[in-house]
Amino acid sequence: MLKAIIFDFGLTLVHSKRWIEIEVETIVKESLNILKQIGVINLKKEEFVLARNFYIGLRNKSRETGKEITAFNVVNSVLNHLGKKVEKDIIDNTIEKVYRQCFPAIKLGNGVKETLDRLTEKGYILGIISNAHYSPCIFWVLDKFDIRKYFNEIIVSADVGERKPFPKIFNIALNRLNIKAEEAAFVGDYYPYDIVGAKNIGMQTFWITSKDKSEKGEHADFLISEIGEILNYIDN
Repeated sequence: MLKAIIFDFGLTLVHSKRWIEIEVETIVKESLNILKQIGVINLKKEEFVLARNFYIGLRNKSRETGKEITAFNVVNSVLNHLGKKVEKDIIDNTIEKVYRQCFPAIKLGNGVKETLDRLTEKGYILGIISNAHYSPCIFWVLDKFDIRKYFNEIIVSADVGERKPFPKIFNIALNRLNIKAEEAAFVGDYYPYDIVGAKNIGMQTFWITSKDKSEKGEHADFLISEIGEILNYIDN
C-alpha cells in the first residue's frame, strides 16, 4: 500500500534555469567574482581557470562517491587551492548573495500547490529529497510559495552529506518518515538520479518527462508530463 510520496526539488516542484546553473556549474566563478569585486581577493585570469578545473574535480568526485560537498566547502577548498585565505563569515555571505540573485526567477511548477493539497487531503506522507550544495535556498523557495507546510521531511544532500542516486540518501528519508521503500513513490525529472536511484531501493517511480510513454525505461513505473498527473495513478 502506498503511504508516502517523495519529490525531487528542482525541475519537479519548482523551475529555475539560473538555480540549476549555480548548483552544477557556476557557484565557484560567481563567488570568486564577488570576492574580487569587494576587494577581498585579487585573481588573475589564469587563476579563474585553475579554480574552475579544481572545482570540476571536486564535483566529479562527489558524483562518483555519492558524498555531497557543501557550497561553503566547495568555495573554501578552491580558495585554499589558490592560496587565498578568506574568513568563514565572508564566504558564507558571498554564497548567500549568489543564491539570493537567482531567488526572484524561481517559479513554482504548474499545479504543484493543488496537487500537494489533494495528496495531503488523501492522507499521504510527503517528503523532498534534493541534491543541492546549499540547502537554505531550498527553504527560502518553499517558504516563498508557502509549501513547506506540506512536507514531513525535507532532505537536502548538503545537510546529510549523501547524494542521489546512491541508496543512503533515500534510506535517510525513508527512516525519518518511518516507512518502507515499497510503501513510497518518488517523483522526479532526472532519470539517472531520481528514477534509477529510487527504483533501485524498491520505490515506485513517477518520471516527469516529455518523452513518449513507450520510452519509459525499465526503472520508471509511470511517465507524467506535469506533477498533477500523479493523481491519475494513486488510489482515489
